[in-house]
Amino acid sequence: MPKQEFRSLWNDQLESWQANLPTLEVRFQVSTWALARRALTLGFITQEEYGLFISAKVKAHKNKEASGLSYYTLKKAQISTAFSKAVVTEALSGQLLLREASALLGGIKPNKIAHFAKELGL
Repeated sequence: MPKQEFRSLWNDQLESWQANLPTLEVRFQVSTWALARRALTLGFITQEEYGLFISAKVKAHKNKEASGLSYYTLKKAQISTAFSKAVVTEALSGQLLLREASALLGGIKPNKIAHFAKELGL
C-alpha cells in the first residue's frame, strides 16, 4: 500500500476512522487488519484505537469458531449434498482418485475425504 496513495484515499472527515476501511479494502485488496496497521504506521490512528480494533477482530473470530461452524459444515453448505456423497462414495470405493475428488470437492485434502464422508453420514 503505497504511502501517497493511501494518504490520498484516507478521509479524515468521516465519523469513524473505520469508515475508511471498505473503500481502502476494495482499492488495495488486503484485509482490514492490514489497513488498520498501515493507518497506525502513517499516524492516522492511535495505538489505542488500533489495539481496540484488533481486540474486536480477535474476539469476533473466536466467537465464529465457538459457533460450531466447522470447515466441513461450511463445505457441506457450499456443495450439494447429493454431489458430495456421490464424489466421496466413488473416491472411497477406488473408482475416483482421491486427488480428483479433492478438486471436485473444492479442495478438501485427499487424506481428509474419509472424515468428510463421516460428516456426510456415509
